[in-house]
Amino acid sequence: MIIDVGYIVSIPATSVSIIVPIFNCENYLLDCLNSIKNQSYQDFELILINDASTDNTQDIIDDFLQKNKELNIRTYKNDSNKGDCFSRNLGIEKSLGEFICFCDADDFYHPLFLESMLSEIIKFKDLVYCGYDILNTISRKTILYENRWQYINNSKKIISYYLQSRIHFAHVGAVYRKSFLIEKNIKYNENTSHGSDLEFVCNILLSSARCGCVQKSLYYYRIRTGSITTSLDAKKVMEPIYCFRRIIKKINNPILKYKFITGHYSSCIYHLITEVYTYQIPVKHSVSTKIKFSFLSYIHIIKKKYLFSKDTYKYLFHYITL
Repeated sequence: MIIDVGYIVSIPATSVSIIVPIFNCENYLLDCLNSIKNQSYQDFELILINDASTDNTQDIIDDFLQKNKELNIRTYKNDSNKGDCFSRNLGIEKSLGEFICFCDADDFYHPLFLESMLSEIIKFKDLVYCGYDILNTISRKTILYENRWQYINNSKKIISYYLQSRIHFAHVGAVYRKSFLIEKNIKYNENTSHGSDLEFVCNILLSSARCGCVQKSLYYYRIRTGSITTSLDAKKVMEPIYCFRRIIKKINNPILKYKFITGHYSSCIYHLITEVYTYQIPVKHSVSTKIKFSFLSYIHIIKKKYLFSKDTYKYLFHYITL
């Protein structure tokens, strides 16, 4: 059951809906909400979905609502913890905006996020992405997008390069045309948590989306203790692999399929192996799976020029000898 606890009875037409799924994020939620409140572009509706949080999340939401009655806000509360994917799909279903974007409750926007992204997507685009900087609260390091990836503003190249892992962008660091998602029946896969964002983006790109880019870092992504990224287990660490296998089945062009397997899929496997080492995850893979995964991982190592990195072989050795 979903409880509508919205405070707005009549909601005017709006250009963009911001969907924020929330679960136990009391330490960061206010930063997220204030970054939305302080957007230079104000014609938005904000949809907050409390996914049965057990901390002070609801109190923070209620207080924010009372102090910001001028904002167009609707809130929902799941009667049990259903996961980010369920909450995002609920937000898409309830949204009234022509465009949709997402913000994780522990992340935040640059003040120009909406203004910059909307000025690009109105040029007959279905998806527009921007850069995102990673704020690692554990190591206290900031990783700048421009130091890792290039910006591409050609629609065909965005699709091709993303599938080859030559570029990357976060699903939350993008704005989407809602009518395109509805027409193509694209939703988040509610049966997976780790990797659902990649599957969502790939499904959009493989549906011939018209894509664009804002060449700035406008989204700030936090890595923190307790997030999905840092709470992996043997089951979750495999979920992106299953996501990508579903994507592979949808690619009809044999050349593009080969590029995807040796690009984004091999990158995904390499990161699985690094996560197994980093978080000491006790995966139990057959010898044949280890050989196949190690081979595909090595393709990524060659492409990214990691051949002379000691850490690379440390990850591989750990995985093979598990």
